[in-house]
Amino acid sequence: MTSALPNVLKQPARWPWIGGAVALLLGVLDAASMQGLGVEITVGEQSQFTPIMLYFSVSFGAFGWAIGKLLQLRHRAKRDAVTIAAQLEALERSRRALVEAEKLASLGAMAAGVAHEVRNPLGVIRSSASLLEEGLPAGDSQDRKVCGFIREEVDRLDGFVGAILDYARPVTVKWRQVDLRDVAQRAVVLAGAHLGERQVRIEGTATVAGDEDLLVQVILGLVVNAAEATLGDGNIVIVLSPGEPEPTASGFAAIDVCDDGDGVAKVDQTKLMEPFFTTKARGTGLGLAMASRVSEAHGGRLEHVGMGLSERGATFRMTLPIETPQTSQTPQT
Repeated sequence: MTSALPNVLKQPARWPWIGGAVALLLGVLDAASMQGLGVEITVGEQSQFTPIMLYFSVSFGAFGWAIGKLLQLRHRAKRDAVTIAAQLEALERSRRALVEAEKLASLGAMAAGVAHEVRNPLGVIRSSASLLEEGLPAGDSQDRKVCGFIREEVDRLDGFVGAILDYARPVTVKWRQVDLRDVAQRAVVLAGAHLGERQVRIEGTATVAGDEDLLVQVILGLVVNAAEATLGDGNIVIVLSPGEPEPTASGFAAIDVCDDGDGVAKVDQTKLMEPFFTTKARGTGLGLAMASRVSEAHGGRLEHVGMGLSERGATFRMTLPIETPQTSQTPQT
């Protein structure tokens, strides 16, 4: 009986009847108590105790029913408010996704045109520089240096065009269970040329649903960014959490990349995920923007969450679902 009562109370449709029954029962008990105490109610020398107590009991029952109905309506209003808020949020997400899709479609068309018009001339310039270098005397170091510089700049421009094409291309996630520790270890190995003497430590473990190759690319970019932000003997820590620290984000794991470099200026923190925003002299501004798109395609997010190690540097956190999202596997922008 005691275990069934909470289940009944969880059904708002029954609250008016429960309230009426409880109030009616209280009225009956009150009448029985008054009768037990010897209370008499007479009108014109005739006892009116029973009809009056019956009237009050029924009134109590109606009052209890009304209270239960008000509580039911209040519960329904709160539930409807939550539903409306969720629908408005979903509508806003859909609107943002539509705007982002239109922007990406325009960017993709532009990038395709640029790639067609620029890459062929760039290839000719690079080949010409290589042929010119081959014809130079062995001791002409200055001209050879200029030819090398031309090839490097051509490669940089070609990489920039490729980055634009990659950003405009839809992100397709090949879902499976992924060990984030393996992802982090692969990323550190691939970042070896950028690390130098910097120390990288991996802490914790976590398993998520996602595309291992895409996640390696994201963590690799974050590690390279951390390496570029630190001194030659700086420290980088990758922290894996099986459950996001915030209780509202249950069902998500987190991976933090922390460093002890110069950190991110406050004025730049809100622009970090915007395409083409960069603080580097030779950066494309697409690294974090692309990493953010990959995170959103997984149903997660990428964000700058504050300082890094020893009250210095920066921490970037990527949250990812532990299980495959039930929604569409198309990018969420």
